Amino acid sequence: MSLPPGVSLENNDVVLDGVDPHLLSLVAHLGMLHKLAFGEDMVVVFGRGDRAGAPYYSQLHQFGRAVAILTRDLEHAGLALLVHCVAFTADVQPIAYRDDRPNGLLIIEWWGA
Repeated sequence: MSLPPGVSLENNDVVLDGVDPHLLSLVAHLGMLHKLAFGEDMVVVFGRGDRAGAPYYSQLHQFGRAVAILTRDLEHAGLALLVHCVAFTADVQPIAYRDDRPNGLLIIEWWGA
């Protein structure tokens, strides 16, 4: 699978094959925004939950309906900007999100059909 501009994977173990296409489209748009705002790619650390022994940040990973995005490299204001953008997106898209600061992650779940 080719990655959209502005999106990279933490390592080769991250699986995006089988992730809901609507969620991947949202990730692509957020990646472009991330590149524009911070000058670097948005890093996906967990996609579809089929890696042996990998933790589930959301129960929806196993169904390809959640992704985890790395945020520990962002300053406080940058993280606030990214979370606010996702929050505004949640108003018009069927998503839920969780700011998991202790693990340096932002988890986005697709709740649409």
